[in-house]
Amino acid sequence: MPDDVTETPHPVVPGASPSVDGPALDPEPSPAGAPSHALTHAGLLLGGVVLGLVGTVLTAARAFVRGVTVPWGLVLVLVAVLACVRGAAWLVGSRRGAALVGLGWVLPTLAFATTNPGGDVLLPDVPRTYAYLGGAALIVVLAVALPLPRGTRELVASGRAPGAGQGPVQEP
Repeated sequence: MPDDVTETPHPVVPGASPSVDGPALDPEPSPAGAPSHALTHAGLLLGGVVLGLVGTVLTAARAFVRGVTVPWGLVLVLVAVLACVRGAAWLVGSRRGAALVGLGWVLPTLAFATTNPGGDVLLPDVPRTYAYLGGAALIVVLAVALPLPRGTRELVASGRAPGAGQGPVQEP
């Protein structure tokens, strides 16, 4: 998106004027918009923490089908990580959303991956643990590194997407 494009603010914000400087996180910081961004970012971080806690526990789930072990928990967790980090990026119209969920995911996951005096209970030293840690970390890095589809920022800024009442956003 070129820098000289005029962004129009969300119509719910009274007294806001269009910004000609291009997309910005908050072109004119307002007390009403700041808590919304802070709550959204805190929610994404908290959602990542919950994803890390649930993912750590659910990774061990598996089924035995005719003598073959099917790690359905691992597959489900990796799909959930992908959906959550990419969905968070689309929600806020910026890769910053994916980074916040990824940061939230990594905090409890690394805490459970360290060796404790009682031993490794939740993330033991087995291949599925390495698949979970490596696969989910790769998914988070790719979700943060890959750009969003064209028009995502405009969709969020126009008010037709979830989280759209937060004004124009800019990539980190």
